[in-house]
Amino acid sequence: MSGENRFQLDKFDGLDFSWWRKQMVAFLTAKDLADTLVDDEPVVPTVAALVAAGKEAKHTEVEHEAAVKALKEWNWMDQKALAFISLGLTKKTGSHIDKAKSAREALEKLANVYEKPSAGNQMFLLRKLMGMKLSEGTQVADHVSSFAQTTGLLLSSGIKLDERVQVLIFLNSLPESYSSVVQGISATMRDDFTLRDAQSVIMDEEMRRRAAGQGASESDRLKAALVVANAKVAQLSGKVSGGGNGGSGSSKKADFVCWKCGEAGHTKRRCPGVVEKAAT
Repeated sequence: MSGENRFQLDKFDGLDFSWWRKQMVAFLTAKDLADTLVDDEPVVPTVAALVAAGKEAKHTEVEHEAAVKALKEWNWMDQKALAFISLGLTKKTGSHIDKAKSAREALEKLANVYEKPSAGNQMFLLRKLMGMKLSEGTQVADHVSSFAQTTGLLLSSGIKLDERVQVLIFLNSLPESYSSVVQGISATMRDDFTLRDAQSVIMDEEMRRRAAGQGASESDRLKAALVVANAKVAQLSGKVSGGGNGGSGSSKKADFVCWKCGEAGHTKRRCPGVVEKAAT
């Protein structure tokens, strides 16, 4: 595969301009075209100006021709860089650089639109965040990553959402199959409960469901999910008794949640269902 085909960039769709610009500058650097973004266009002095500056007549023509050649090379590099920038944009974002005559001007025009906070961009990001939904079958980790990216873009645009608001929006983005877990979180959530705590509960629940498989009925799985969610939220909120000297044996047992049946008070190894099956 040739070097021309090794570098591929996603088209800029209006989100996270800072990251896209960083990638584009790296791309242009790899193509030896980034100098046009920082250097000014070479100035070609006239022969008369060279003579007036004290240059010898026999050297003025050669120096003038060299300057003209350097200008042509610079313009070629600049137009090639501008072409790459244009190819890295969608139809919507590319419309902002229709009249740009140089690569530097194109990036400046894009920065004026997407880098500076604007009500339109903030509204777009807020709508995107509020409309995010975890589809059935989609990994929670991917959803968490998209959620974090959008809240990060909102923060860079000048909007910092309250932690509790972020938790509520995230919980609202979950599908109906997680309703029992959301109920468990809502019932035991304290004021210091963070977005990371909520995401940890949901990711643990996803792992529990994968481990449990399809052996239990739907009602049993929902019941187990509620028990696990309540125990997890209580632990994160500091409500579950620790294993210190002051704790009784019964309180320690209550901390355990069986991953087989979802009931509290015993582990999977001591699950009545497992013990009965082994006895038979």
